[in-house]
Amino acid sequence: MPEQRKRSSHKKSRSGCMTCRIRHKKCDETLPYCRQCESTGRICDGYVQLPDKRTRAWREQKTHQTETPEPREKALYRRIIPSVSVLAPPVNASQIGHTQNERWYLELFTKLTVHQCSEYFEDTFWSSFVHQVLENHPAARYAAMAFAVRHWKYQTNGLKQTINDKNVLALQFSSEAVSCLRNSLVHDTPDRAHREIVLVTCLILTMLALYEQDTFAARCHFLSGYKLFQYWEAVDYDESSNSRALKQAFVQLHLIYMTANNPRLFVDNQRLVSPQVTDISSHRLVRSYMNRRAQRTLGVFSQVAMACFPHGGFCIGPAGLALRPGTPAILCMLRLWRSQLKSFAMQEKVLSGIDHDVLSVMELWTVTIDIKLAVCDSSVPFEVTYDGYIEQFRTVIEMAESLLQDSPGEVLPAIIIQTSLVPALLWCGVKCRNRSMRSEIVRLLDKVKGHNAAICVSLMALQKVIEYESGDAKLENPIPEAARLGSIKLNIQPGQDQVDLWYRKGQLDPHLHDDDNPWVHNNISVN
Repeated sequence: MPEQRKRSSHKKSRSGCMTCRIRHKKCDETLPYCRQCESTGRICDGYVQLPDKRTRAWREQKTHQTETPEPREKALYRRIIPSVSVLAPPVNASQIGHTQNERWYLELFTKLTVHQCSEYFEDTFWSSFVHQVLENHPAARYAAMAFAVRHWKYQTNGLKQTINDKNVLALQFSSEAVSCLRNSLVHDTPDRAHREIVLVTCLILTMLALYEQDTFAARCHFLSGYKLFQYWEAVDYDESSNSRALKQAFVQLHLIYMTANNPRLFVDNQRLVSPQVTDISSHRLVRSYMNRRAQRTLGVFSQVAMACFPHGGFCIGPAGLALRPGTPAILCMLRLWRSQLKSFAMQEKVLSGIDHDVLSVMELWTVTIDIKLAVCDSSVPFEVTYDGYIEQFRTVIEMAESLLQDSPGEVLPAIIIQTSLVPALLWCGVKCRNRSMRSEIVRLLDKVKGHNAAICVSLMALQKVIEYESGDAKLENPIPEAARLGSIKLNIQPGQDQVDLWYRKGQLDPHLHDDDNPWVHNNISVN
């Protein structure tokens, strides 16, 4: 009988970054950020020294813990939302009759899923109206549980398609939601409260189907709810907060549905609308939504090209760095929303100043993300590849110039300048090596910096990068690949007199060791 093979033993590292330790990956422990995280587009959470399990202190600490540990997913959920007690008894009548597992997923939906939905669509629907409906009807609760199961599976496993008990559980919850909904349609009185319950359940089931990439089911749920919404709007609609919340939710979901159903939206500058879905984007609600949420939406788009830190600063990766998950989808969404706003402008025959500015910033970020996508997908994703997109960089600069021109009308809000326009100009200033265009970008940033310390320091960092790359190169010659910087990190913390600027050259050889391409450190004075 052949001898069984044994896994070779090795010493377990206890000094890696937290991101690699959670992912069970080998960390190279590079400072200031590990290359394992950087090469995969993840944000490195840094290095934290955990207690050694071999020590007496750890064993004494272990004896004070409960003998039966929590399930892994519930323990992780505690870390995400520490104020939630997973094993708490039902807090209201709506939770009576549900199992502990069902209550856990329902609480996950109300505490985590709804919160993350409101990061993109912060409105009355997600912040309060959904919670009211969940207390009043089991159909909405089971739909919420099914959505929470899928959401949690995505949080823990990403986009990996695995067959496990969570898939079955989500199917059971969604089937129960449909069953309760059908029973309600047959037996309940069709008043306004009942219609609200049906509409909310349809919206949640549509979001669940889109999460599962089942566009057929999403279309069925969405059209069923939208037909009822049209009837309600024609017969018994009022301007209450709940009615406005439902209308806005349908407008938003219509955009999401179109994005998922048409992955190549607006590729030929043509507005594509599903012929089976009535276009509801002409409601004035879209316009007010864009006005109120422009800064949040555009801030999300700016995070695609570069990571922006809370108190100022940025992190720009090399040309060949893998894009963050969802970047192509965000590009499609940008194109879709741009076409929707253009359509509204044509229907209304007028475009307000702020709407025009939002449309222009969307155009600007569409071009910027297009450049990054094209270079990352090219056969030679080096820094020199950006030289083939000079005209696109010029377009970004011209649009920024137009947005910053003083006019007697409305002025571009400062928050949009700081969270959307400045990141785009900084990224283009790093990646565009044309000297005259870099001078234009520096001029525009100098124009908007005012007394904003974060913009001032970021501008100084960009000037140091330009100075480093230019070196002794002649003005008429392009900057060689070997002299170009690929990664730049600037993290501004409040109360500091000196800010750390880190940069290093682009990687010509993917197998090149970090010791051959070290990070260079530079100090920038804040005052």
